[in-house]
Amino acid sequence: MREQERGQRVAEDYVAAIATLEAEGQPVIGARLARAFGVSPPTVTETLHRLEHAGFIQSGPGRELALTPRGRELARRTLRRRRIAERFFVDALGMDVTEAQAEADRVEHALSDAAADRLQRALGDPTICPHGDAIGLPDRAAADFSTNLDRAPEGIDLVVEHIGSEVTTEPTALEEITRCGMVPGSRLQVVAVGDGGLTVRTARGEVAISREAARAVRVRPARPPRVAAPESEPTYRISVTAVQGTCPAGHQSGDAFEFRHCTPSGLCLEALQKLLPVLHTLRLAGSRAERIEVPCPDDGIVTFAVERTPSRTEETPPAADRLTAHAAGY
Repeated sequence: MREQERGQRVAEDYVAAIATLEAEGQPVIGARLARAFGVSPPTVTETLHRLEHAGFIQSGPGRELALTPRGRELARRTLRRRRIAERFFVDALGMDVTEAQAEADRVEHALSDAAADRLQRALGDPTICPHGDAIGLPDRAAADFSTNLDRAPEGIDLVVEHIGSEVTTEPTALEEITRCGMVPGSRLQVVAVGDGGLTVRTARGEVAISREAARAVRVRPARPPRVAAPESEPTYRISVTAVQGTCPAGHQSGDAFEFRHCTPSGLCLEALQKLLPVLHTLRLAGSRAERIEVPCPDDGIVTFAVERTPSRTEETPPAADRLTAHAAGY
């Protein structure tokens, strides 16, 4: 039985790693998996043969690997449990991302899907993990507007979108990213680029980061091009009305965001987790405005004002109502 459990854990680890590499647009080959797991190429080859025989993966052109539908489903469930566990360790226990990742690696195989469901609800139904990955898979959105930090231009307001999976095998790089306060949703700006690395301005001031660590940080403009929402969808205006103490994400009074059918960039994870239920309530109740305070990890408090603006179809009476009004002489 122990051998069977061990085989299941190995299968879950491998399909999760393959799914993560696919989502990041990296070619999935045996050598890359060997580096990720710290094992020899022959060991990886033997494991991949077993996974292919079990129907979890298939080989493609150039010896690239791809998940079968069965393998993708196993990866989806495994990654979901892992990312919910990471959220728990960060949000509920106050661990940093490095510690949370290590603990999640230990419990992800023992956590049942039913327990993961309850844990996610208890955490307020978060949608992304501390690295910025979608908890429910599929791939991240808005990649057209993003780039790696080591290639980002100087002097542009940026927001951290995602921390790459490669840092899982590079503890030094992850510690460096954590030290700089770079988490999904936090803001930064490249001040200078040198041979040894970058100087970046964050909520913690100007910090130095190596090119290796910067390469694992995915960023996008703090104000990306807007994507038009369907006319039938209402718009929510979110603004910062007050900031007390220190806000690690750099939210400032007067900041404005617009929420349509996708998450606005620039909002930190803490704000998103508090605001999404409010937006849902406003949509169901048809209310117009709400004010909410969001505690920050460093004992700050940011106050957000949320205003629901009507959609065009709500602003314009339905055709039957317009006809009735006209007949009544209005």
